[in-house]
Amino acid sequence: MTSFVDLCVVLKSFPFQERDKIVVTFTENHGKVTGLAKGAIHSKRFGGSLDLLSCSNIHFVQKNPTAEFLFISEAVTHHEFQGFGKDFEKLSYASFAIEICYHLSETLTPQRELFVALCNFLFHLNQNMSPLLALNAFISKSLKILGYSPSFFRCVKCEKPAHVLLQKEWHWSTQSGGIVCKNCNPSSQKILTDDLLLHYEKLLNSSFKDLSPGSTQKLDSILFSLFFEFLNYHVPGIPKKGLNSVNFISY
Repeated sequence: MTSFVDLCVVLKSFPFQERDKIVVTFTENHGKVTGLAKGAIHSKRFGGSLDLLSCSNIHFVQKNPTAEFLFISEAVTHHEFQGFGKDFEKLSYASFAIEICYHLSETLTPQRELFVALCNFLFHLNQNMSPLLALNAFISKSLKILGYSPSFFRCVKCEKPAHVLLQKEWHWSTQSGGIVCKNCNPSSQKILTDDLLLHYEKLLNSSFKDLSPGSTQKLDSILFSLFFEFLNYHVPGIPKKGLNSVNFISY
């Protein structure tokens, strides 16, 4: 039997039998961990540490080395995102991000970069950063971390870098997974501008604290629609029906 304590964000939490609770967490050092908290429904000892989107230090016990289902012996809240419980818009955007982590993270496989990106996103969203800007930044960074980045820097057909082609308009191809230059006879007529490509680059390479909304609302709306298409078409692990929370996001 082994045990460990890790900092977690709660991705899912639901009752099991009459008194227990099953909790799916995304941890800093162990990836996705699912645990059973005995007596958590009626007991006050866990407080709100096992609620959805709680950031908590949780003590896991693994009774079998091959078991993917662990036991939760203790949990203490580390940070409270108080704004999510009172703001349905923030909760919707946060839910989209945790769905990505839930479907794309590996059980008991460290993915600390993704954990850090998620925590930064939740913190800045809770601090009133533009929700769509924050979510696009998280998606940009998480897709890169996971190795699924769409191609915004080179034509997906001729593979010439965007800065070499020096054109002001680009076509987007969902099927090909990125931008297509006008010389490659694109099948899609969805036009993208250089401004959108530069905005994506900033989201990808800047820290959350260095992002400011400015006049990016229109760009963020377009970019999120492209991300949504890309996730559904190219990223393994995303459900065929898509992510549930997208129905509550305005873009």
